[in-house]
Amino acid sequence: MWKRRLKDLVGLAAIAGITGVIVLISGIFPVRASDGHWAITKWFLDFASNRSIQTHATGIDVPNLDETGLIRLGAATFDTNCRWCHGVPDLPMPSPASQMTPRPPNLKPVVTGWDDDELFYIVKHGIKFAGMPAWASPQRDDEVWPVVAFLKQLPNMSLADYREHVHPTRFAMQDSADLSDKKGAIVNIVREHCAACHGIDGNGRAGDRVPKLSSQRKEYLAATLVAYRDGQRFSGVMHPITVNFTDEELRSFATHFSQQPRKPMITTAVEQDSDITDHGRRLATDGDREHKLASCNDCHAVNVDGDEGSGPDRSYPRLAGQPKEYLRRQLQLFREANRGGSSNASIMIKIAAKLNDDQIEAVSKFYANELIDPE
Repeated sequence: MWKRRLKDLVGLAAIAGITGVIVLISGIFPVRASDGHWAITKWFLDFASNRSIQTHATGIDVPNLDETGLIRLGAATFDTNCRWCHGVPDLPMPSPASQMTPRPPNLKPVVTGWDDDELFYIVKHGIKFAGMPAWASPQRDDEVWPVVAFLKQLPNMSLADYREHVHPTRFAMQDSADLSDKKGAIVNIVREHCAACHGIDGNGRAGDRVPKLSSQRKEYLAATLVAYRDGQRFSGVMHPITVNFTDEELRSFATHFSQQPRKPMITTAVEQDSDITDHGRRLATDGDREHKLASCNDCHAVNVDGDEGSGPDRSYPRLAGQPKEYLRRQLQLFREANRGGSSNASIMIKIAAKLNDDQIEAVSKFYANELIDPE
C-alpha cells in the first residue's frame, strides 16, 4: 500500500514540476508591478523581512545620536538618496514610487516601529525584493548613523523643519547683482547640492563630521570631488551628488570654495594647552622617528607659523582648522583602508597604519586648534 502511495506522490510531483516549467517558459505568469502582490505573498515577504531585520540587527552598537549637526547631516543625505521613493514630510508620495511593488512606505508613521539598530541595518543593507538598495559605500557605517538620527526625528518633523535642514538658502538668499552668468550658475548649484552640509561659503553647518571647504586648496578639492564621482573615494553621501557633474564643473565648485574666507571656529574649538594637543604638535611638526613617521607639516599646509608646508604637491589638503571629529575619522578610515581617495590616498594608508588611537586623537586635536592662513 505504501509503495502505491509513494508512486502516486512521485507522479503528482512530476506533474507539478512539468506544469511549473511550462508556466515558466510560456511567460504566462504576469510580473507587472501594476498588479501588486497577492495578499499571501505580501504577508510572507513582510514577515520574513521583519524577522530577518530583527535577528541580524541584534548586537549592533548604537552611537550617540544627539551629536550636534547629526540630524541636519542625515536630513541632507536623505534628501539626496531617499526622498525620490519615500517623499518628504507632509507632501504626497512621488508618483513613480507609488506605482512600485511593493510600494515604498511613507516613513513618518512607520519609523517609530523600529529600534535604532534596526533602522541602521535597513539603511545600510537594504531589503531584497523591495527595491530598497544597500548603502552605496559599505565601508562607511559613519555615514549611515546620521540618517538614523534623522529618521528618529522624522515623525515630529514638519515640511518647514525639513526644508530648513536641507535647503537653508533656497528662498532666503538671492544671487548678487555683480555675479556673471557663469559664476551665478555655480553659486546656484552649490546652494542646491552643497549648502545643506557645507554652507554656501564652505564653513559648514552640519556638525563636526563635515569638513570645512573654505580656503581649502582648490587642487585638492577638485581631485577629491573627481575621486568621489569616480568611486575612488568611498562615500554614499558624496558619490550620488558628484556623479552628475563633469570634471570642469567640479573644478568650478572647488574654485568657489577655495576663494571663500575661513570663519573662526566655534563648535570645533578645543583646549590648546593640553598634553594631548602638545603631543599632536610634536607629531605635526617633528614626526615620530621611533615609529618612522615624518612630520605632517612636511606635506600639509599650514604649519603652526602660518607658512606653507614644504610639500610641492598642492593636491595635499590644508588640515589646520578642520573639525577634530572629521580629522579623526579620516585617519581611522585610512588606517582601516576604507577611505579611498585620489592618487595620494595610498601614501596616507601606509602612514595611518602606523598610528595608534592616542596619536590619531592628538594630531586631530592639534590641527583642529590651528588657524588657517589662506592665500
